Amino acid sequence: MVLIMKYNRGNADLWWVLAVVAGMWVVWALSGGPDRASTGVRPFIEPPPPIGSGRTYGPAFKFFALPNFGDDYFIGGGKVSVIKSFEPDELDENNESASEPPVGNNSIYFEQVKIHQGNARYEYQPGKEFITLQANYRDRNSAPINLSGWYLKNGKDQRFTVPNYPRNKNAVAGISDFVAIPLVGNAPIILPDSGEVVVTTGKVYSGNSLPINDNFRVNKCSGYLEDLKNYNFYPALNTRCPNPEDEPGVNALDRECRDFVESYSSCRTPEFKKVDGDNYVDGRQIDLSRQCRDFMDERFNYNTCITRHSGDEDFFEDEWRVFLGRRWELWAEEDEVITLYDNFGKLVDELKY
Repeated sequence: MVLIMKYNRGNADLWWVLAVVAGMWVVWALSGGPDRASTGVRPFIEPPPPIGSGRTYGPAFKFFALPNFGDDYFIGGGKVSVIKSFEPDELDENNESASEPPVGNNSIYFEQVKIHQGNARYEYQPGKEFITLQANYRDRNSAPINLSGWYLKNGKDQRFTVPNYPRNKNAVAGISDFVAIPLVGNAPIILPDSGEVVVTTGKVYSGNSLPINDNFRVNKCSGYLEDLKNYNFYPALNTRCPNPEDEPGVNALDRECRDFVESYSSCRTPEFKKVDGDNYVDGRQIDLSRQCRDFMDERFNYNTCITRHSGDEDFFEDEWRVFLGRRWELWAEEDEVITLYDNFGKLVDELKY
């Protein structure tokens, strides 16, 4: 009898250990399993090129795979193409059909964030094409809205063509592009009442080989980037940088230098040249002292502005710039339907033109 009791107790201990191991495996699998190791982040170290090396913070810039919302959620009509990585040309091979959202399948943020067409109707170059997402000014949001995991979809699935005519006379709907709103660095986009997100289809329209690939929140120094000749932002960044004459040290300059600085434009990085023995500043002939030129060269640029003003209470603005990195047009010239879904696949807003 004693041996049997010990045997049964040993079996109970064994089953308890197996249950614990099985539970740990389930938790590991739900938290990402073998793919979890590949989700590391890369801290942002320097501003984007050409100002810095462009080393980024947060996850690598990429499109996000469409989450599995389950049977209760739908993602619009027709087949959906999901872009799953930074490479815009790579499409998900397992495209699945989806039905129209059922009646009442609106998001709790329905029409609290509105789509505005920007220049999407007449621009075809991805580096210039943009739409905006704005808080609904008629119905003020009671709290800031987190746009993490939200998605945009174009209306290709509602435009019909007849391919291979006359052999094939059946009209076929297109395949919609479905793209996620990326993070800004490693942080979500939090949209307050006055907030706006400018969603550019491509990358920063640039005349050189160093494109800015990072999404960012606009700040009081961003105008220095707008002033650079190698970069063109659509729409243009604000030029409300700190006033040059308010910078510490101006009062210690000579009179001619002070007068020049007090009339100098904000968000402007000076260009100094010497032609035939004459000194020029931004193409204007003026003989400023060496001390004055050194002061302006050191102070009036993006890096110094960031260093001196990043701690200001009004440093950040309620505007975000997001770049989808696509190499082709996303929004059509006409017969377009732009749809915004929340992270549960529920309808937030729809724009037709």
